[in-house]
Amino acid sequence: MSTADVRVRFRVSDGLYKSPFATSAAFAVDNTRAPEVVDLRGPETEVGDDVPLSYTIAANAQALVTLEPEFSTDAGAHWQRASVLGDTTGVGPGIGNLTWRSAVDLPGFAGLVSFRLTPRDVATGTGLATGAFPLDNNAPPSVVQVGPLPLAIRDTVTVAYELADTEHDTLAIRCEFSVDGGSTWLPATVVGPTTGLTQYAGSVLWSCGVDRPSASATSGSFRIVPSDADEGAPQVASFEWYRAPVPGPTVTQTRVTPSPTNGAGTVVVDATVTMDAPAPAGKALASHGLVTVEPGKGLQARGKLARVMAMTLTNAYLQLVVNDNATSWGPLGSFDLNTAAGQNLLFGDGGTSTAQVRVDGYSYRYGTSAGSFVQLPVQQGNSIVSIWQVGDIEVTQRVTIVSSAATGRDDAAWIQYSWRNVGSVSHDVGLYLVLDTMINANDAAPLSTSFGYSAIETEFLGTGNMPTYWQAFESSPSQGSGYLVAQGTIVGPGAVVPDRLVAGHWPGLYSVTWDYALDQTLYGDSAVGMWWNPQALAPAASRSVATFYGLGLGALTAGQLSLNVTAPVQLTASRGVLTPNPFEVVALITNTGTETAADVVADLVLPVGLSIAAGDTLHQAVSPSTLPPGAVGQVSWRVRADSSRTAATYSYSVHVASSTPSVPSNDQYRSIGVPSTAATGVVGSAEVYLETSAGLGLPTAMYAVDGVFDEPTEEVRATLDVSLLSPGPYQYSVRGYSDAGVAG
Repeated sequence: MSTADVRVRFRVSDGLYKSPFATSAAFAVDNTRAPEVVDLRGPETEVGDDVPLSYTIAANAQALVTLEPEFSTDAGAHWQRASVLGDTTGVGPGIGNLTWRSAVDLPGFAGLVSFRLTPRDVATGTGLATGAFPLDNNAPPSVVQVGPLPLAIRDTVTVAYELADTEHDTLAIRCEFSVDGGSTWLPATVVGPTTGLTQYAGSVLWSCGVDRPSASATSGSFRIVPSDADEGAPQVASFEWYRAPVPGPTVTQTRVTPSPTNGAGTVVVDATVTMDAPAPAGKALASHGLVTVEPGKGLQARGKLARVMAMTLTNAYLQLVVNDNATSWGPLGSFDLNTAAGQNLLFGDGGTSTAQVRVDGYSYRYGTSAGSFVQLPVQQGNSIVSIWQVGDIEVTQRVTIVSSAATGRDDAAWIQYSWRNVGSVSHDVGLYLVLDTMINANDAAPLSTSFGYSAIETEFLGTGNMPTYWQAFESSPSQGSGYLVAQGTIVGPGAVVPDRLVAGHWPGLYSVTWDYALDQTLYGDSAVGMWWNPQALAPAASRSVATFYGLGLGALTAGQLSLNVTAPVQLTASRGVLTPNPFEVVALITNTGTETAADVVADLVLPVGLSIAAGDTLHQAVSPSTLPPGAVGQVSWRVRADSSRTAATYSYSVHVASSTPSVPSNDQYRSIGVPSTAATGVVGSAEVYLETSAGLGLPTAMYAVDGVFDEPTEEVRATLDVSLLSPGPYQYSVRGYSDAGVAG
C-alpha cells in the first residue's frame, strides 16, 4: 500500500491528565515493492534497423510502471533515448516485448551497441542493460553500371563504372573476372584507384592480356564488387577475348624477265610468297640525301664524321641507310642501321658490315667490282633492294624494316640474300655475312647469345646447337634500362638458320674470305659472323637465306641481385606449329652490392599454358653460384608453349635468391604472346596486277612453280602479254592469299 498524505498525531499523559493532540505535517508512505527489470534480452547476432527485445518486470501485483528505453554506443559511458515500438507506459509486471527502431536513432551506424530499460512508478526502479551486440545500419553501396566492354578485348581495356550509396560513404571496389561462367572469380590486375572513392563515377585499366589464364579462354565476365563497411551486390559485364586474325601471306621477292623487254611480246613475273614472313611494319619514310657516317676503322679516322649521299628508310624506331652512290662510303649496296634518333647499331661505315658470296670455292664481296649491278639499290615499300651478279650467279640483297618478335615493335631489319643460277652449268654457292656491331658509341659492344654471355670469342655449329638469338650491349649485359641493346634473331619465321655463327673479333671476321680459325681470346672491337655453307645450284635454280637484326628488349630489375631477363615477347605460328618452341628465357644476375652473395639460385614460375622443356628444371643454381661484388652469373631455361586454336598472352616470373641473409631476393615479371595454331599456314593462291594508264587492271592468276599450292612458302609465276603496251616504265603488283582466302 502507498499513500501520499499521511499524518501522525500524539499527546502526553501523566496518568491523571492528558494533553491535547499534536498533528504532524502530511508525508508520503510507500510500502509497495519498487519495480525492477529482472531480465532483458537483446539479439545474439548482428542485426540492423528494427531490433527485437524482450524483458521481464518485477513489481507489486497491481502496479503499473513506465519504461525508459535507452541505447549506448560507447560501452555504457553515455546513454541516449531510444525510439521504440511497443508499450512503454501503464506496463504491468511480467514479460513484455519492444522493438528498437535503431535506424531512426543511428542511421548508417555499424558497430557494437548496448540497450537499457529503466522502470518507474512513483519512484525510479532498478534498470537492466543488455550486453554489447553488433548493429549494422549501413546500407551497402551498389553498382549502377559496369562497362560496356569492347566487342573483343586484347592487352588492356578501360573499364568504366558508376557506383551509388545512399549514405555517401567513402567506398572501395574489388575487380574480378571469370572464364567459367561465374563459378570461379579471379582477381583482375587493374591500374587505377580502388579505395578511398568519394567520386562514384570512374574507371580502371584492366591488364586483360596478363590475366588471360590460357589460350582456351575465349569469353568471360568482369565484375566490380563495391563496399564500404559492408559489401554490396556486384555488377557484371561480359566480354570476348580477342582472337588474332590469321594474316595472309607476304610477297618477299619479285622479278620480271626480260626487263627491259627489248621488243618481247610477253614477260614472265616470278615471285616468292610466304606465310613464314615476319609481321610487316608500318610504312617507313623513304628519303635520299646526306646522312652522317663514320668513315673508317683506322686510328686516324676513328671518331671523325662524314656526310655522304645515301638512300634511307626511317620509322619511329630505326633508320636503315643503303649506299646507292659509287662515290659514297663502302661498296654500292652496303647498309648501315641506326636508331631513329641516330644512335649506332652497326658501325657507321657501311663497308665494315659485308656479305661475301662463295661460288665454287672463291669468295666475292657483294657490291664490289668483282661483279656488276643488275639493279642498283631501289626502294620497294619498306625494303631497299639491289641485284648484283658475279659470273652466272645473280644475287639479290633485300633489307626490310619489319615487326620484331623480340620486342613486339617495328624495330627489326630483315636481311635477305637470294641467289639464282642464270648460267647453263651447276655451281656450288654459299654466303658469309658479317655484322660490325657498334652500339651507340661503343664499338667494342659486349655480345651474348640465348646460351649466355661470353667475353671470349665463341662459335656455334649446326642447327641443333645454334642459339635462337644474340645480343650486343651498349655497356654490359647488366646495364640499366637507359642503355641500348641490339638483338639478332637466328631462329624464327623468315630466318634461315646459318651453319656456323661466331661472336667475337671484328678484325678477324672482316678480313676472312671463308675459312676462319676461332680466336678464343677476349674480343674488343666486336662483330658477329654467319656462314651458310655452299650447296649445289643447278641452272635456273635459286636459294635464299635470311636473318634479323635490330633493337632488343633486355629488361633490368634493379636490386642487390640485379636481374636482366631476355626472352621473346611474341611467338609466331606456321602450319599449326609455334616458333620458336621451346623458347629460351635467359637471366643475367649481377651482384651490385658490397657483400658476396653465396648459393645464388633462380626459379622460373610458369602459368598453365607454359611448361618447362624436357631436360630442364624450374629451379636452378646460377652459374657461378657465388657472386662477389660486381660479378655476373647467368641461368637459362627452355620453355614450351601449349598449342591452341585461340591466341593467348601468358605471364611468368623469374625469382633469384641467395643464402646470404643480408642479400635480398629479386623478381622480374614478363609476358609472352602465343598466336593461334588453328590455321594451316599454306599459301593458297597468288595473282599479279599490271598497272597501266587505264588503272590497275584485272589480275592474272599465278601458278605454283612446283605444280601445287601446298607449302607455307611458294615460288609462283605468271606470263603477261605486253605486246600492246606503249614503250615506257610500268608497275606491277603481286598479292598472295592463304588457303583460307585471306589476302596478304
